[in-house]
Amino acid sequence: MPDINPPPPAQGVGWRREGQNDGGGRKGRGSAFSRAAQAYGAASVAPPHDITSLHGIPTAELTPSVRHALEDLMGDVDRFRWALEQAEGRQAYLEGLADRDALLPVLNRRAFDRELNLVLQSAGSDRDAGTPPVLGLFYLANFEALHAEQGIAAAETALRHMADVLVGGVGRADVVGATGGAGIGVVLTMLDPITAGGRVAALRDAVTAYPPRHEDGDLVLDVRAASMILEPGMTPESAVEAADASMRAASEPA
Repeated sequence: MPDINPPPPAQGVGWRREGQNDGGGRKGRGSAFSRAAQAYGAASVAPPHDITSLHGIPTAELTPSVRHALEDLMGDVDRFRWALEQAEGRQAYLEGLADRDALLPVLNRRAFDRELNLVLQSAGSDRDAGTPPVLGLFYLANFEALHAEQGIAAAETALRHMADVLVGGVGRADVVGATGGAGIGVVLTMLDPITAGGRVAALRDAVTAYPPRHEDGDLVLDVRAASMILEPGMTPESAVEAADASMRAASEPA
């Protein structure tokens, strides 16, 4: 059987890690990229079995031909086990690619909506526990201006910078994903609403505090943000739309 060359390992982002609670008493599915890297790294062909007994039968009671046949069968089992590990690792890697945004180190919109829907389904139990989940919405308001004035590379550099700051500034149980255009959503599952609102404001300030460099200068970023409590009965679409409406209302002149 030909070897399957593993793809370059890449760390998943925006996914809950293995064993982490997602805020609703449910364990996260874990990072598909992490599972793939682990499976590929651990996969190896086991050494030949030294069969001393089979179901309690000593090898001395086996004829040489039977013993050799059993050793061949056990070797086949090892090879099949290795091939299965490779296939599972490959599947996990491809699942990670399907969920990953093409440009940013976050979940794409489809995967973000799926994870947001899981959080919304557990919003009732979260509220009973005193920690309702909070959606933070971030928007790079001058993305189009950067594109028009300095080119698409500058605009994408600014958007990637915002994504990097958001991913690095949230907990392992939180979810980060693209919401379309120049928007990124963050689902905070382990903070109370007041603390979560402060975290959203702090993340917005962190994005602009150390702007990324492009060519010979720093990019000027106009980042807007809003936060809202996720209520039972909401859908991913309605939650994002409500957060977007709140953000636009806050940015309108008085």
